[in-house]
Amino acid sequence: ELLQDAVAPDAIVSLVEPLLSDVEKNEAMRSELREVRHKLGEPGAVKRVAHLVYNLGKEKCNE
Repeated sequence: ELLQDAVAPDAIVSLVEPLLSDVEKNEAMRSELREVRHKLGEPGAVKRVAHLVYNLGKEKCNE
């Protein structure tokens, strides 16, 4: 992960090059990203959470 001032061509190359040249590192990264996708669930997670929070707030107001 590169934040703000750390984003530079050399920094990007140093992070991406191993993923392009090392099959094991590439597959490890893909596996980690698949796990993230699995944890996030189906598309629309933010919208589902927003509805959940809205409904909980609505219920609390009606108590």
